[in-house]
Amino acid sequence: MDDVVNAYILAPDDLHKAATSGDYYCVRLPDRGADVLFRDGRHNYFVAYLRRVFAWGGFPGWEYHSGPPTQLIEELAQGLLPI
Repeated sequence: MDDVVNAYILAPDDLHKAATSGDYYCVRLPDRGADVLFRDGRHNYFVAYLRRVFAWGGFPGWEYHSGPPTQLIEELAQGLLPI
């Protein structure tokens, strides 16, 4: 978070939630754009992050695992509208 000035913290990141050394998900405010740069380790925009979350049924951390529960993820993602 040191490289982000005027950051608004949204939530602890996945490492922080697991009680290990981590950081936070945050956005820089104010931002004149319609979509804000979202600091999630990838430096994507927030809408791109939401698309990834929806594709994984709300659990984007599964993309880092070798054997995610694909059937469950498909069920959770079913009906989520693309943005």
